[in-house]
Amino acid sequence: MIESIRKNLNHKKIIIISFIIIIAICCLCFSIVFFNKEKSFTIEILNCDISDFKEIPVEKYPSKPPAKINIPIPPDPVSKEKQMSEKIQPLLLSFPNLLKKNDYDNALKTLNKIIEIDPTHKNYSKHNEMLQKQKSKHEEIKKIFKYGIKLFKKKKNKLALDTFQKIHLMKKNMKKKYQFDEFEKAEAYIIKTKDKMVRLKYIKATKYYHQKKYKKAITEFNKIRSIHPGYKKTQEMYESIILNFENEAKKMYETACVYEGLDIEIAYQKWNKIIKKYSFVPSLNYYQKTKAKLIDYK
Repeated sequence: MIESIRKNLNHKKIIIISFIIIIAICCLCFSIVFFNKEKSFTIEILNCDISDFKEIPVEKYPSKPPAKINIPIPPDPVSKEKQMSEKIQPLLLSFPNLLKKNDYDNALKTLNKIIEIDPTHKNYSKHNEMLQKQKSKHEEIKKIFKYGIKLFKKKKNKLALDTFQKIHLMKKNMKKKYQFDEFEKAEAYIIKTKDKMVRLKYIKATKYYHQKKYKKAITEFNKIRSIHPGYKKTQEMYESIILNFENEAKKMYETACVYEGLDIEIAYQKWNKIIKKYSFVPSLNYYQKTKAKLIDYK
């Protein structure tokens, strides 16, 4: 009897222990599954963009919350002015360089860009006036230079020279120093035209010289000297002619002086002849002496 009771107790213990072990295993499995799910959820949260959470609706109230109203924020006027200034500044810096290069088309485009960015820009009118003034002046210079070239090609050298010298004078009298290409070209054509004129007159003067037409020769040489004072080719011939004139005048003067003590009227006639003959070369020594004699006798 007692033995039977013991057996029953042992059997119950085994059942209870087995039941406890089964419950423990179930609890362990549940914990592992729950932990893995929580870990996966945590990783997903960490990998999410923060903006995603703003879109997740939160049901705080049983009814739907009111829709959000987006009120536009007006732009900061100071910030807008600063942005315009940053865009305009490089354009303003490039404008003088374009004018210096006489690039009027790109200069005008630059001004148009400025006015597009800021329609009320304070310096627009000033810069536009500067551009139009320089462009107008340049067009005038171009027109005169073109006319000078036309005269030069037609061999109207004196008129061509006057035209190119007019451009030179305009450059000299300008308050603002513009860098027009025509200024340098005009200077080159002044030299070119002078050389051309001098060569022609030199040929003419030497022809008269060899023909012993000294008066005509000296007239041409004087023209050469007025056009090109440093023209070396004329100097030797000019000095030779002057020396001939000086010798002739000396003989005539000395003859007149002989008659000075014999017949003053004849002396007067000979002195006047010297004045008349050599009036085109008043630098002659005996021309000056003759003038002085006539003054003394008046």
